Amino acid sequence: MGKPRDLANVVATGNILADGAVAPAELTGVTSTAAEINILDGVTATAAELNLMDGVTATTAELNHVDGVTSNVQTQMDTKAPVAGPTFTGTLAAPTINASTALQIGGAAITATAAELNIMDGVTASTSDINGVAGINSNVQTQLNLKAPIDGATFTGTTTIPTADINGGAIDGAIIGANSAAAVTATTLNASTKLQVNGTDVITNARQLSNIASVDSATVTALAAAGVGGGGGTYTATADGAVTAGDLVYLKSTGNVNAIDNDYIAQAIGTRVEIGSVTGLDTGASWWFSNTQAGVAWSDSDNKAYYVTGTLSGNNVTFGTKISLGNSYASGDYQGSVYAASGQGNDANYAVVVFNNSSNSAIYSLVTFSGTTASVVADGSFGSSPYSIRVIYCPDDNCWLLARRGSDEYVYHYKLTRSGSSLTVSSSVNGTTTYTKPHFALGYDPDINRAISVSIDGYAINAYVLDMSGTNPTISSSVAELGNLSAVMPSGTNATADRVEIFYDTVNNHSIIMGSCGSNNPPFYYVVKAATNGTFTVKKISNLQPLIGRDTNNFKTSIKHLDYNDNNRSITMFHGQFTGDDNNNRMHVMYLSADGLTITDPIRSDGFRLDSGSSTINGMNVADVYKGLASQPTGSKVLLYYRASGNNYATAMVFQPTISKGHQYSGIASENISSGSSGDIQILGNVNENQSSLTIGSSYFVQLDGTSGTTDIGMPLVGKAVSATKMMIKNS
Repeated sequence: MGKPRDLANVVATGNILADGAVAPAELTGVTSTAAEINILDGVTATAAELNLMDGVTATTAELNHVDGVTSNVQTQMDTKAPVAGPTFTGTLAAPTINASTALQIGGAAITATAAELNIMDGVTASTSDINGVAGINSNVQTQLNLKAPIDGATFTGTTTIPTADINGGAIDGAIIGANSAAAVTATTLNASTKLQVNGTDVITNARQLSNIASVDSATVTALAAAGVGGGGGTYTATADGAVTAGDLVYLKSTGNVNAIDNDYIAQAIGTRVEIGSVTGLDTGASWWFSNTQAGVAWSDSDNKAYYVTGTLSGNNVTFGTKISLGNSYASGDYQGSVYAASGQGNDANYAVVVFNNSSNSAIYSLVTFSGTTASVVADGSFGSSPYSIRVIYCPDDNCWLLARRGSDEYVYHYKLTRSGSSLTVSSSVNGTTTYTKPHFALGYDPDINRAISVSIDGYAINAYVLDMSGTNPTISSSVAELGNLSAVMPSGTNATADRVEIFYDTVNNHSIIMGSCGSNNPPFYYVVKAATNGTFTVKKISNLQPLIGRDTNNFKTSIKHLDYNDNNRSITMFHGQFTGDDNNNRMHVMYLSADGLTITDPIRSDGFRLDSGSSTINGMNVADVYKGLASQPTGSKVLLYYRASGNNYATAMVFQPTISKGHQYSGIASENISSGSSGDIQILGNVNENQSSLTIGSSYFVQLDGTSGTTDIGMPLVGKAVSATKMMIKNS
């Protein structure tokens, strides 16, 4: 090869030397070996970049420390905390912190040792649990040591207990006040068993006062003002007859007591109300539309018929203004010449009144009411020459049954059906002509849905069943003679009929027929059961002379009305009393036996007198009242209509069938008392423990036989059962 310049030209032009390699030693100034120069094989760095290595003193090991660095080392180091005095942000997580001096929170050093902090190990309390100790300002154990334990606490100093529930035990080992007198002030004192004074009961577990030696006058006055008549407890009384512990007793006018028995009487409970003038000797009728709405109709000597309606409030009926029943006139020549019956169901606010006019025609009026205001809806006639007239309502057929006895002695029956403000009168169906001026009555049997027409002629009692379902009444069978009164009436009884009525006993499902025949003869009592085909089963017949208790010759049977109350099963009889016994009207109240076949004995022989000597009623004319009694449909009160002879006014009053002794009920005997001896009678507020088979929580009332029972028949309330054998007395 030529000169070095030639080599340089070759290198510069990139031409490959043709004659072979150049040794490094052939280059001027080159001391590197070929191996050292080969290190630069592949190097692309510039001289400036290679100059960065100028002055590097780091060893290979030290440079290897940046092995794996993926980003700027300084940037990463700037995000790290210094060892000395670091300030952290965000949330720190440290597996173990070993402080050589003291940990701080908020600049305050934690002085608790690790052992003390370890006490919290295993604690599961919630934040609210830990907050429960908020406000504790001193050592908890120190404070707990100052508190009393629940069991066996010992108090010192002055102790205030707002409420204490002491279930047992004692104070100082003794009953309160046993060692020294103790006063207790309490808003509520609840003794689970009883209260005692000096070991003696004063209030028993049955809330009964006991062993009260005396009551001061101030207490008696206060109790009397409260209406409890001395505060309850007992009083000592002498018995006129033997009394058994638990008997209901009544206080007699002598101050003595006796057990209540079944002595019956009617009790006037309302005030006499004058409802219209009456100047003649005429008849009337009273009835109830409901337990609170009543009506009265009557005929006067001016040959007019009148009607008035009223409402019951308490024990008195307030009547409106009387109205004339259209242009109809009543003659009043025969008993039963005014009769009335109210409807039911769709006809509940209507009544049909029937009566005679001056020409002896049978007249009807359909009346209605609103409060105490009455009005005539329609009126008309249904036959001629009536001697007796009756009317009832047949609820299953929604119609009225009218009947009249004509001068030909037939009994004619009609069906009246209301449609709006009009009445449709059917053709008549007559009975037989076997009677001689019969007196008859109408009844209804709900078991067979049939009406019954019953009459008495001489001794014979006859009846037949009527089907009211068709356009006209249908007699389902020919007349049936139920029996003859000669079998039970006293010898020599006059067979002329005086009065007959028929009622239905829903308890025993049979009809009750009562009435009288002839003057100076007792009433008769008849029980029958009717069938749909018109046959009758006679169950009982008797006369009531033994009950009345008077000699036949001295008994005057001028019965004005009989009425039956199905609610308390009482029969009220209003009648003229006895010849030679002032001839004044009387009222008897009789009660049916459980089977309905007999009338409870005895009845008061003198009855309830309604005469001029009465302080309640200003006289009563014996002949003035026919159909003058009416019992509430489902209540126990009776409305009496009559004409007071002293002022010639149509008059009404509410009565209550009751028992005279029961009405005077005054307490319960707490012990057996022999006749003439004294014993304790428990009164209002006491508890009698001599009862049996009571129903707890039930109220008990005086019953007809003098015992107590849960049926309210208008008698006084006795009390309420607190157990099967204990009665809390609520009235006396």
